[in-house]
Amino acid sequence: MTLEEKVEYIGKDKFVKFTNTDDFPKLSNNLKKILKEVGVYSYRKGYPYLLTDGKLVQFDKNLIQFGKSHIMENPFCIDISNKERIVGYDLKDKSIDIINTSLEKYIDCLYILQYYTNEIEGKEKFGPYYKNHKKYAKELLIMFEKIEPKAMEYPTWGGRIYEMDLGVL
Repeated sequence: MTLEEKVEYIGKDKFVKFTNTDDFPKLSNNLKKILKEVGVYSYRKGYPYLLTDGKLVQFDKNLIQFGKSHIMENPFCIDISNKERIVGYDLKDKSIDIINTSLEKYIDCLYILQYYTNEIEGKEKFGPYYKNHKKYAKELLIMFEKIEPKAMEYPTWGGRIYEMDLGVL
């Protein structure tokens, strides 16, 4: 499945394209192309609650901000010092949390989450969620790990799986 097909499945109208990528010469041409032509998921009601206005901003020397969490206002950034991985910056702790190893893998994880919600949990593949939440959490982890082998180490995805495993979500 192509990146464009995944975006279409998630909802193309929930992606915001970027207009100022050329102002950031340290970004790879591939990343600039994704930002300009595909964009970034930005939707108040959808996990992981990222909002963007389609403008990149230099957050610090190595971080280029492309959005914010609408809950805590923490920046989502591209870490140009680490192969353009996607990170979250915790304003309170002044710490960095890895979200994905690339923007493309971030979109892949969003696709997996949407697919899982619609086709696995939504169709009660393992029976009622409240009785089988551990099975659902394990399935989502397996799906995420096909894209990001260290998914449980990344708070955005690992936290969601952990909460599902406990039956909180």
